[in-house]
Amino acid sequence: MPPRPDAGRPTPGAAGAPPRVLYFGTYDRSVGRNTVVLEALRAAGVPVAECHTTLWRDTAAKLRAIRAGPGLLAARQALAWPRLVQRYRQCGPYDVMVVGATAHLDLPLARALASAAGRPLVFDPLVSVLETVRDRQLLGSGRRLRLLAGLERALLRLPDRVWMDTQAHAEALHLELGLDRARVRVVPAAAPAVFRSTATPYVSRRPRAGRPMRVVYYGQYIPLHGVDVVLRAAHLLRSHADIEFHLVGRGQVLPAALRLARDLALPNVRFHAEWLPPAELAERHIAPADVCLGAFGSEPKARRVVPFKVYAALAAGRAAVTADTEAVREMLRPGLEVTVVPPRDAPALAATLRRLADRPAERAALAASGRAAYDERFAPPAMGEPLRRDLATLVAAFRRPYTGPRHAWRTERLAALLAAAAPPGALLDAGCGDGRTAHLLASGGRRVFAVDRDLPRLLAAARARTVPSGHVTPNPVLFACADVTRLPFAPRSLAGVTAGEVLEHVRDDAAAARELARVLVPGGALAASVPAGADRFTAADGRVGHWRRYDRGPLERLLRGSGLCGVRVEGWGFPFGRWYDALVQRPALAARHSPACGVFAALGRRRTGHALWRLLFRLESLWPAGDRGSGWWATATRPGGTPPGDGPA
Repeated sequence: MPPRPDAGRPTPGAAGAPPRVLYFGTYDRSVGRNTVVLEALRAAGVPVAECHTTLWRDTAAKLRAIRAGPGLLAARQALAWPRLVQRYRQCGPYDVMVVGATAHLDLPLARALASAAGRPLVFDPLVSVLETVRDRQLLGSGRRLRLLAGLERALLRLPDRVWMDTQAHAEALHLELGLDRARVRVVPAAAPAVFRSTATPYVSRRPRAGRPMRVVYYGQYIPLHGVDVVLRAAHLLRSHADIEFHLVGRGQVLPAALRLARDLALPNVRFHAEWLPPAELAERHIAPADVCLGAFGSEPKARRVVPFKVYAALAAGRAAVTADTEAVREMLRPGLEVTVVPPRDAPALAATLRRLADRPAERAALAASGRAAYDERFAPPAMGEPLRRDLATLVAAFRRPYTGPRHAWRTERLAALLAAAAPPGALLDAGCGDGRTAHLLASGGRRVFAVDRDLPRLLAAARARTVPSGHVTPNPVLFACADVTRLPFAPRSLAGVTAGEVLEHVRDDAAAARELARVLVPGGALAASVPAGADRFTAADGRVGHWRRYDRGPLERLLRGSGLCGVRVEGWGFPFGRWYDALVQRPALAARHSPACGVFAALGRRRTGHALWRLLFRLESLWPAGDRGSGWWATATRPGGTPPGDGPA
């Protein structure tokens, strides 16, 4: 028998086995958000592999392409996707695919590849394309803007999880683009660790002649930053020689800002029209700063995001001043970790800066509190663990496509077999997986317990309290984390036990069978399903964690050897179950090396294909499959006839 691949590695998503992430797409590596997420995942011990190709030289090139029209966008994307697919084939196994920030147009390809591999898809957009285009007035208004909105609405339906920087931002996209609230998790924008490690410790200094308080803005000069508000505040402070402004960066409104500064004749403002790597930016401009500025626009987007520059200031241990918005109050504590002023209020900004110049102790306290907030909530180790838990839960809850329609049909049949064979009393779903069988049993009014050793998947199963018909189960299933070879139940305490596709995953299946028999009351029933055909064991079995497949004789001896009687083994899955193996399951498992093969398999699992397969499975159950089927049903009882008890001791 071939060894199982990944033998010895815990189930992905289980405690001690973080899910393996494939970070995918033509995302912009210069965008700090991608650096933040990658640092956070790696800080939490999550293995991350990057599948990346460069599509745009920088953000400006991307915006020029958007302004030029959809033709150039489509052409560049068409050239990038073959390179991505080629690199994807060279990547190792993964448990979840994450599409990086700004790679919106990669979602169709990512969805196809992730579905073909049976893996969930996460998208971290950072920004809405529609918001960006509208705020920067790149397409004006009218039909092209409506088409863009329709495209982004369709793209946001593709991922299984969407990471948004604030709840306010997520709610706005829900209202405008139909983003499903249930798929959203809030992940703060934060800032890379380089701003924490590069900046020098803050020294509280009172401004004086020759050493004024330095106020720094750095960014891409986009409209929502409100750079004109900063310049008008500088104009109000032009007679105060102890305050100077430094504006660092390049972008859309820089020419207008230079004209405004010239018109206002600002002696206290210096422009640094350069775009620097984060480490150099921190060393040359943030470290010497006394106060760092955020955004002061009043646009809708400005009210629902916390600017990256604010998090960078917190990381560097510098006092931060920004506009008072619902997003800032969602993430930070104004007056303690950050100072806020009303949006587009230059006099209020000027008054706040004048106060901070006069009160160096307040600046120092603000800087210290901001640094503590970064370390506690926004540093890579602080953000990494919630991300790890979210991914583990998603991986555990995700129904892998290669067990789709057949898995649904098999669990229904198995639940029916046990319900018909077991005497009155409590039931157990051993190795419950997604909990479908347990919930089906509970829908019949029984007291049901479910155990599985994969804790994140167990938690996901516990949250799913509906059966296929959509009705909530009348009796909540009681879940416990346990191994099937060491069940936490007293002997002779359960009226029935089901083990659907479990025994083949256990190295010592004899110990598991004895344990299942031990907890049954005299007269209690076991219903199990296992894959058939020991000589059909292939690498595909190893990929899904099988140690073996079974022939009829060994399976009967296994159950009788555990102390059960009345053993009945019946084949199922011929011919359509075998067709499913060939056309859906094996191509899906081979998708790692052949995405085209996996996409073909995924098409067979669309809603229409799902219904067709289940109809075929029901039809083939009308005749015996014998040894030619893809699996075995097995039922057995524990000898004796003592009436069952009320449940586990």
